[in-house]
Amino acid sequence: MGRGTDGRPPRPSLHRAAVAAAAAAAAAATSRRRAAGGGGRDAAAAPSAATAGDCASGGCDDDGEGDVAGAAAGRFGAAPHPPPPPPPSGAHPHAARRRAILASYPAVAALATPYSPTAALTVVLVAAQLGLAVTLPRVLPTWAVLVAAYAGGAVVDFSLWAALHEATHELVFRSPLANRLVGLAANTPHLFPAATLFRHHHRLHHGALGRPGRDLDMPLPGEAAWVGGSPPRKAAWLAAFAAVQAVRTAAAAGARPLPRAEWPWLAANWAANGGVAAAVAAAGGWRAVAYLAVASVAAVGLHPVGARGIAEHYPVVAPSAAAPTRTAATLKTATRTRTTTTTTTTSAPAAATFQATYSYYGRANGVGLNLGYHVEHHDFPGVPWVSLPAVRRAAAPHYDALFHYTSYTRLLWAFVTDRGWSLEPRLAPAARARPWGMQVTGGGGGGVPPPAAPPPCSVRRS
Repeated sequence: MGRGTDGRPPRPSLHRAAVAAAAAAAAAATSRRRAAGGGGRDAAAAPSAATAGDCASGGCDDDGEGDVAGAAAGRFGAAPHPPPPPPPSGAHPHAARRRAILASYPAVAALATPYSPTAALTVVLVAAQLGLAVTLPRVLPTWAVLVAAYAGGAVVDFSLWAALHEATHELVFRSPLANRLVGLAANTPHLFPAATLFRHHHRLHHGALGRPGRDLDMPLPGEAAWVGGSPPRKAAWLAAFAAVQAVRTAAAAGARPLPRAEWPWLAANWAANGGVAAAVAAAGGWRAVAYLAVASVAAVGLHPVGARGIAEHYPVVAPSAAAPTRTAATLKTATRTRTTTTTTTTSAPAAATFQATYSYYGRANGVGLNLGYHVEHHDFPGVPWVSLPAVRRAAAPHYDALFHYTSYTRLLWAFVTDRGWSLEPRLAPAARARPWGMQVTGGGGGGVPPPAAPPPCSVRRS
């Protein structure tokens, strides 16, 4: 997220004001150009107010990775809308697309307003999860409690992570204090006190997308080397991802320490989670705590909803020389139907420009508070979950041509079982052991592996 002159993230009210100012400036500039006879849709960089809007809404992401809408349209058929022009050389895809969308659809800025019903939903979810933790051990054997924790409890925790995410971006209330309290409440059933650290590092993730040491969504080089393409190791990595993330956080503590101003909130986070865990243990015994622990680990791990972490920023993998790839015709059939597909060995497809972020459009968005609208979220971090589908509808030409996922379950299966998937494409170019003939995109922005045909059952285009 953009940082102010004092080193702190801007206040959310300033986020929304700057986005509105950016939209107004972009619209005025477009009107002047059209009045002068320019015509057409202006997707050029907006004036300085638009730049301020990028930073204020969580932008200033300048990792230089290009993201051309419709880059793979030639392999997957024509897009429903003409794709917009590419971002200026060297511009971050989210910042550039945000400017273009605000220039063409200034009404999108009005969607950047808090959505307070998220707080009531958070209270209901917390009460339901803690109630299940205490009640189920009284009526079910231990094995059934653990199965329920994996099958259902993980989904509730997934929803609570989404609520915590909203509070982190201060999209529930206008008051920063009220958002803090919602985040602390949403985190209590997760057992581990992550709300304060998540708030700190997730904001860095937005402001430094793809930068090692700052973006904790990226794997460590040794982590990626150990996992490789091995299905058992990928399964183990996902199953232990809660611990993996803790290790990443500890490894980044020296470079990006938690500010002293956050220490009281970290203490409050530990106190809240510890108090809830003690109360649950007293009311339901160790099996109640085990229910919460299994649900918490599964929600971010080896579970269909845990595949969200793969879907959001891991680029579609490049093929190895020996791996068969599926033709465009086969892929089209596989993504639109569920018939059996065949594979043919072909040469690697033409390189497509790397997408920094991928969206998921499927049923899990109903319980995940639209977390799957991830491209839209990175473009407009100041827009609450309930309005992200409206962003996509309003600016359809900018989104319809991008890769997206339609099934977390099929993605999870493909990631674990297909040796072509690994953690390496998420690494910075210099840390990759197998560069796969990387292309360089943007102005000084590092190479990326050319995406190949995605897993046929999990990736599709509109």
